[in-house]
Amino acid sequence: SYNCNAIVGIEEKQTIHTSIFPNPASEQIEIVVPADAISKYDNLLFCLYDVTGRSIYSQNIASERSIARIAHLPQGIYYWRMASESNILQKGKLVKQ
Repeated sequence: SYNCNAIVGIEEKQTIHTSIFPNPASEQIEIVVPADAISKYDNLLFCLYDVTGRSIYSQNIASERSIARIAHLPQGIYYWRMASESNILQKGKLVKQ
């Protein structure tokens, strides 16, 4: 097992086209990754960071659709990363209402 703070790798040239919605969100977000990404990458990890870069949430992704509950987070801007082992596969921004 690994955690978000251990991910320091270089972003790969291929992304896995992760979809995060709704965005902006208030209660929860749905994380959608292609089926081939689930089989290609072991230990996919979704990580959420605050604006200071502090890891505040992580979730292992083992299926094409996952739910992350974010109601407990304060309103603001957050950054997310989808990673496998030490490689960052995709990153983006999430607005919490």
